Amino acid sequence: LDGRCIEKIALLLAPDDFTREKHRHCYRAALHLHEAKQLIDQVTLMQAMREMGTLEAAGGMAWLSLLVAGVPTSVHVEHYARIIHNTRILRDLRRAGAKITDMANTAPPNKLNGVLDEAFALMNDILQRAEANPQTLEIQSMTIIKSAPPHYVLMVNGRTVKMGLDDLLSPKAFQRQMVAALDFIPS
Repeated sequence: LDGRCIEKIALLLAPDDFTREKHRHCYRAALHLHEAKQLIDQVTLMQAMREMGTLEAAGGMAWLSLLVAGVPTSVHVEHYARIIHNTRILRDLRRAGAKITDMANTAPPNKLNGVLDEAFALMNDILQRAEANPQTLEIQSMTIIKSAPPHYVLMVNGRTVKMGLDDLLSPKAFQRQMVAALDFIPS
């Protein structure tokens, strides 16, 4: 466990980026120690989790020992952090896509504008989380401009991107459109 790594990832990762609650507990404790400018090692992390009341919920000292022993190296911590963050964005896109699909399947035609507004709000929330991580898609600004369905126009980094509803609902299609529009080359 290399306590200095938190400096590299504190701005990239949020506790909610982790899928498992026990990992969120551990990361929250590490952030707490970092913010208090305290040393982060296995002992201080255990103590912080105990004080926060999350050590046993995470699996206790035995689990934390296994976690520390199972981490291959801290050399690639930024790469691992990007994977965790990007996976969270993809999870959020799947949830939003499912919710939007459900709304589209159940809403009466006279409620289209409300469904579109909620769909845009869901997508904007996700895009803002992606914006917060400069290693995801490099999106400095994005505005969704409503257009005549089934096409929508987005202004992304000063460029106009035209998408169909299917592109907005499909994480893979959306990412493909964004990559093409921004000439983004993943690292």
